[in-house]
Amino acid sequence: MVAGFMGIKLFRAKKIQRAFMKNKILLSGLIIAGVLFSGCSSTTQSIAIPDISKPIPIDKSIIEIERTSSIVGGGRNPYLYSNDKLIGEIGNGGTLTWLTEGNQLECIRLEYNRLPLIVDPIIWDEKPIRYQCFTTKSGEIIKLELDFLGNRINKKSNEKESAKSIEITKISNISKSDTKHDTLALLKNAVTSELGNKLVTENADKSIELFIEEYQEGNAAKRWLAITKEGSTLLKVKVVIKKNNEIIDTYITRLAIVEGGLLSVGADILVFDYAGKDIASYLIGK
Repeated sequence: MVAGFMGIKLFRAKKIQRAFMKNKILLSGLIIAGVLFSGCSSTTQSIAIPDISKPIPIDKSIIEIERTSSIVGGGRNPYLYSNDKLIGEIGNGGTLTWLTEGNQLECIRLEYNRLPLIVDPIIWDEKPIRYQCFTTKSGEIIKLELDFLGNRINKKSNEKESAKSIEITKISNISKSDTKHDTLALLKNAVTSELGNKLVTENADKSIELFIEEYQEGNAAKRWLAITKEGSTLLKVKVVIKKNNEIIDTYITRLAIVEGGLLSVGADILVFDYAGKDIASYLIGK
């Protein structure tokens, strides 16, 4: 009788334990899903926030960047750096604003916290980074928008000085990279495809000159093993924008495909398409 009673208690204990473990696994899944899809959306600025209601010093410029709201990935808050200075952590729908020098290139990059419960890959050497550079103008506010899902920073739609027509007057590869690809044709085709009917061959509203400053094919098999500079696919393009033969703006996009392994086969070609999207987005807001 006692043995039977103890057996019932043991059965119930195991049943409770299984239910607990099941709920624990479910809870863990919900925590991960919460981090991936919603999560905390707080924004924390690491440097002083300028008073935009006051006149901007003649030799300074203000940059304001707003992150678009998104359900997917909303819980991942990247740290934003500008010219290697930490500006802050930008959450879903958040805004960072800072004072900087006027008439200079401001290069902005993002660094991400790893998701909890996910082990970091082995990093053997310095990880190549993705960044974009924008030209500041003294006494003005530059308003930018972080498209988190597209991994792209654009000028805000209501701030774009969208060109009615654009002509490509020069494409040059100054990277001296050793590659089998026709990099000039790849870049031209990518930009042409993205600009669409905005691209003309004469009497353009604005003209652009494209310079490949860095290119590395990378190696998908090496990206499967670890994140290395040697295995990464890299492309850096500088865009010089002119109006009436005078330089009015300069933009730089630097792309880095560092992970993906065999799933990233073809990145050495695809990276030019990404550059084309960046450039067109900056020029015409695509």
